[in-house]
Amino acid sequence: MIRKAVSGIILILLLTTVLTLAFNIQTAKSDWTWTETIYIRADGSIDPPTAPISTTDNMTYTLTENIVNVPIDSSAIIVERDNIIVEGASHTVQGYGKYAWGSGINLTYSNNVTIRNVQVTNFRIGIELHYSGNSVLLCNTASNNKYGIDLRNSSSSTLSGNIALNNTFIGIHLYDSSSSTLSGNIASNNTVGYGIILHQSSNSTLSGNIASNNKYDGIHLYDSSNSILSGNVASNNNSSGNLLLLSSSSTLSCNTASNNQRGIVLLDSNNSVLSGNTASNNTIYGIYLFDSGNNTLFHNNLLNNTVQANVTAGYVNTWDNGYPSGGNYWSDYTDVDLYSGPYQNETGSDGIGDTPYVIDENNQDNYPLMNPWTPSPPIPPPPPTITTVDVNPNTLNLKSKGRWITTHIELPESYNVSNIDRSTILLNDTIPVDSFWLDKPLESVIGDYGNDGITDLRVKFDRQALIEYLKTKGITDAEVTLVITGEANGKSFEVADTIKVIDQ
Repeated sequence: MIRKAVSGIILILLLTTVLTLAFNIQTAKSDWTWTETIYIRADGSIDPPTAPISTTDNMTYTLTENIVNVPIDSSAIIVERDNIIVEGASHTVQGYGKYAWGSGINLTYSNNVTIRNVQVTNFRIGIELHYSGNSVLLCNTASNNKYGIDLRNSSSSTLSGNIALNNTFIGIHLYDSSSSTLSGNIASNNTVGYGIILHQSSNSTLSGNIASNNKYDGIHLYDSSNSILSGNVASNNNSSGNLLLLSSSSTLSCNTASNNQRGIVLLDSNNSVLSGNTASNNTIYGIYLFDSGNNTLFHNNLLNNTVQANVTAGYVNTWDNGYPSGGNYWSDYTDVDLYSGPYQNETGSDGIGDTPYVIDENNQDNYPLMNPWTPSPPIPPPPPTITTVDVNPNTLNLKSKGRWITTHIELPESYNVSNIDRSTILLNDTIPVDSFWLDKPLESVIGDYGNDGITDLRVKFDRQALIEYLKTKGITDAEVTLVITGEANGKSFEVADTIKVIDQ
């Protein structure tokens, strides 16, 4: 039987050229017959060139069961188009649902890949990357697949703003993909399995993700030590909200685990720090430490869990941060706060209960909090240090009639040059930014003017004002240092560049 065989990877690779040629691609209508595999290469070429491919915007790609996933050894592939749907023809798989055989997007040995704004549905695996490190998956939707997003041997990748919804087994899965970052993703309603799983993917960071209504765990780390989980929400999962298995030396902070069977679980995971988390209304345990010792837990809120905390017998953990920082808030703690001091022997309230909260003979919170813990206001960032400033022209002729002196200011990566207050910028504490450039729209004065990958702010000063300033200082033929000062994020900065001054 003749079948249409168009690979998800093949279709997606054409989108590399789509960015520059302004194409979208759609397979031909279902009534055409084609006996060959259509290859769409990384350079945008089509093989064979007579393949029936149309270029129509906002269409859905429908693929048959003959999915051919072609390994492509290439880099810097960018898939970025709105309203693109890669849709597989449905076929029943093991009684769990209907999927196309294969993957919607499958890239192998394709480093530095960006996949953005793509919807993939009805495949065995929605988006699949193998041996494709340093990749970026941004704002994609993988729904109604067997596995939503699957990365294997693809370390140092970034997944942000993706939605993995209504997949059968796993929403987002990383295997042997260490040092990856997952932020702002949603992995929910994955009906037979998990929301987010990291397997042998240590040194990874998960922040701001939502994992809810999954069959088992919301966020599950297996053999993924030295990882950071921060600000995630795991709720209404049928097993655990956050589970660390064989994942020691990790940090869990400011996560919320509510309405699961178990809120936060550590299995055979030691030397981790849990702080600022909230475990509430979990039907079995709020926090469960199974065969896990030498962990430190403080400033967590344990609210209305059936059992607030449970520890395997014989394992010792620390449940407070000493005095006066304190321990955790327990909604069933009923003691009073009449005394203060590390031994609670000084008259006066200090917000800490006067007797420990006992979990078992080896685990107790010595300084239980009387009120739920709330984070302190963030500490303002330190004043930015300007990395470079470039003043043009490099040689200033005092007899020139030019209009402006142009400067390009760069900030460190942790700061945004758009936060510089242009009205505060002065040249040698005397000359302000020229009014014409002070009022220009911000987007018109920001760019990579140095072609070094760092964003600059362009500001210009009146050239004749600078010439008059130099003349009053008696500077005619010499090198002179120009100092630029200003404010960014309310913090002052100062930077200098040297130019040559001539009078000819």
